[in-house]
Amino acid sequence: MKLPTYPILFKQLFILLVITGSFSACKKKDDKDESEDEKPARIAIVNASPGSPELSFYYNRVKSNSTPLSYGTILEYKDFKAEKPSSAPALAITENGKSDTLFRTNFYVAPEKSYTVFIADIPERMTFAISEDQMKAPATDKANIRFANLSPDGGELDINISGPYGYEQLFNMQSFKSVTRFVSIDPREKANIQLKEKGKQDVLITLSDVKIEKGKIYTVLLRGLRDNQNEDSRLVLSLITNK
Repeated sequence: MKLPTYPILFKQLFILLVITGSFSACKKKDDKDESEDEKPARIAIVNASPGSPELSFYYNRVKSNSTPLSYGTILEYKDFKAEKPSSAPALAITENGKSDTLFRTNFYVAPEKSYTVFIADIPERMTFAISEDQMKAPATDKANIRFANLSPDGGELDINISGPYGYEQLFNMQSFKSVTRFVSIDPREKANIQLKEKGKQDVLITLSDVKIEKGKIYTVLLRGLRDNQNEDSRLVLSLITNK
């Protein structure tokens, strides 16, 4: 029997090492991709539905809040598993302690992204307004701010903020369920934020004496009803610190 020569054995060994190395590299890449998919998304939840009962929020059929979501409640950002685009998770709300779904939708959340789920409109028409939140740090010595109109009958609104030279417009013509992008502004030790109906001079509501600090990110939130006799559902303007 003729035995293989050493050069042939070395050649076979080299091919085997190349194949093994390629398999290992592919496996590492697959492992890396899988771990990237597992990086969480961050979601904040705001109950801005005037007159709503206490609610529960579900992410892929798993209840996410430990205490009931009463009207006006804001749950800070929490980590949620990000799914693949082909399997967007189900977001749903129920009345706390009950199983019937009040509203449900599928919405893809990406790894390492931040979102706010605003529970919107009156209970009979309950829905979501979902924003992707750009949490990039503000420019040097600046703050970032945006506006969310969650008043079902608030109309189209212009938003102004006071400064050293009077009022300046931040946003205009913002309709119900609109959530603006963040804009950069100068810090203010004490400022007033005013809302006016589009094209009108009368002030609809004012948020007074708010402090805007450099390096922070804010949301100006309008919720409630203009045409309402219930004190609990009146128009409310507030400032949320996102970061």
